[in-house]
Amino acid sequence: MNKHFHDSLYYAKRAGKHATLGVRETLRPHLTALRVRLGREPAPEPDRLERVQTGLERLEQTTERRVRSVGSVLERRVR
Repeated sequence: MNKHFHDSLYYAKRAGKHATLGVRETLRPHLTALRVRLGREPAPEPDRLERVQTGLERLEQTTERRVRSVGSVLERRVR
């Protein structure tokens, strides 16, 4: 019987450790955001994907503005 109690204690500890790790992993983004807002931690720098996405969004906006301006110029010339 003693062996079974040792085994159950081992698995209970292991389950507790995994639960703790899961909760920490789940709360990490929220805690980081809170620390940044409180000024205790510097804002994380954007990763490469975020920088590329931001650049593409700016390029899209610039292209959209240029197309509209060219369209209005062509419209005036046609009239």
